[in-house]
Amino acid sequence: MKASMQHFPEKNPNPVLSVEKDGTVLYSNEAAKTLLLRWGVEIGDKLPSYIGDIAQRVLCQNRPNKMEIKVGKKYT
Repeated sequence: MKASMQHFPEKNPNPVLSVEKDGTVLYSNEAAKTLLLRWGVEIGDKLPSYIGDIAQRVLCQNRPNKMEIKVGKKYT
């Protein structure tokens, strides 16, 4: 079971990011690359402050968070 869960973010059709407490992006699945491109961020860069604030809140609550972000004409 653990091995299959390890690959879950890669196969998830929804954007998945892993972020450090300081807002540094550690991981992005393929679906999240559109968001990173829109924000001008790559793996190892820090998120823009308005997104980093949301990530900080999620980390403080110690639980995942779902949110919708409009990119162009669609929501991801």
